[in-house]
Amino acid sequence: VSTQSTGPDMLFLPKSQLLIGVILLSYVLFSLAQLNTYLWNSKDLQQTKVAVKNGQLAAAVKALTEAANLALTTGPWSVINKTEVPPSGSKHDYYSLAPYWWPCNWNQSSRSETLDCDEKTGLPWVRRDGHVNPMTLGGDHDAVGDMIDAVTRLGLAYYFIGEEKYASRATYVLRTWFLDATTKMNPNLNFGQAVPGITTGRGEGLIGTRGFADLVNAIPLLRGSMSWTSDDDKNIKIWFNDFLNWMMNSKVGDEEDEAKNNHGTWFDVQATSIALFVSNFTVSSNIARLAPQKRVVVQIESDGKLPMELERTKSFGYSQFDLQAFFYLAILTDYSNVDLFAFSSDGRSIRKAFEFLFPYAIDLKPWPYEQIEPFDRGVFFEQFRIAANVYQDSSYESAIAKLPNTNYNSNYMVDLLYPKKTEI
Repeated sequence: VSTQSTGPDMLFLPKSQLLIGVILLSYVLFSLAQLNTYLWNSKDLQQTKVAVKNGQLAAAVKALTEAANLALTTGPWSVINKTEVPPSGSKHDYYSLAPYWWPCNWNQSSRSETLDCDEKTGLPWVRRDGHVNPMTLGGDHDAVGDMIDAVTRLGLAYYFIGEEKYASRATYVLRTWFLDATTKMNPNLNFGQAVPGITTGRGEGLIGTRGFADLVNAIPLLRGSMSWTSDDDKNIKIWFNDFLNWMMNSKVGDEEDEAKNNHGTWFDVQATSIALFVSNFTVSSNIARLAPQKRVVVQIESDGKLPMELERTKSFGYSQFDLQAFFYLAILTDYSNVDLFAFSSDGRSIRKAFEFLFPYAIDLKPWPYEQIEPFDRGVFFEQFRIAANVYQDSSYESAIAKLPNTNYNSNYMVDLLYPKKTEI
């Protein structure tokens, strides 16, 4: 016969036990919440997790484990660690310099580039497309990229491998960058890609945080851990909601939104990812509704060329970069019932842009436009896999073997995030 108390007697448990029970119940409900990942399809993640548990994708898991273990020993990062002080006077504001801009006196033979060059100060700076000024390296631009990479790998490692140490470190890194009052970044990029002598910040600075699209997919992967709490989740959503409001309602944000090249596409990717993360479906659906005409028709020619990218000194790299953004945007607009992958107007389409680049990606033809530095065609791996899955074309999948550097040294996450769905 059971001697366990039942019925009304249970109401008289000590307060400490009731409190523990409430906390455990809250944790269970929080950890059982849906993944709510969007750029990374939640069903694909769940299927991949099963495959990993069954011993599949061993090479990808090994590469992820190595990257995540390295992330355990790096960081955390904070905007307050930079040496520069933004024009606002607060180091909590993000600050970066435009990478392709140089002091006007960088070369004595370049006097014709500007009519009012101050020889002593080098002001105003002048643009040299594709040539990175070493003075612009480091600072918040590099820090935010390193932070995003670390959290992404730690979040994926926790989800697929299940060791709490990965979630613990990711939580520490996220709290430092976004939540701790003494180290957090203010939710704006008012001073991104500043150009000395010209502007204290411009829309192009938003390209530096395009990785937020990955970050807001990595965060939900931590919800089953003991480290990442419901308060953390609530507070980081508040931060991103404020950042989204800044993106959609600031002069700097408007500048980037109006860009007619890869900057505009990446703006949509970043804004849509964040909007879905904070459940602002009004913003995500509005971007999706406008994307066919505003992005595809404006940027892609009927033969698949991306003319704004072909004008660049690194045209091959920037064409691939914009194609990557278009693929991500198409994944995201699907949640608003806008099939951007299938959209076509007078021959202008994402698939046409992909097919234009395809023969150059597999080195079937030499790239005929300007490309001032070597370009690793291996980065097309992700677009080939996504295209094969979306268009159900196995020739795209088989063509991956024709790409260089596809031995998971940099592309291992493709197999984890975008599993193969076509047979060769």
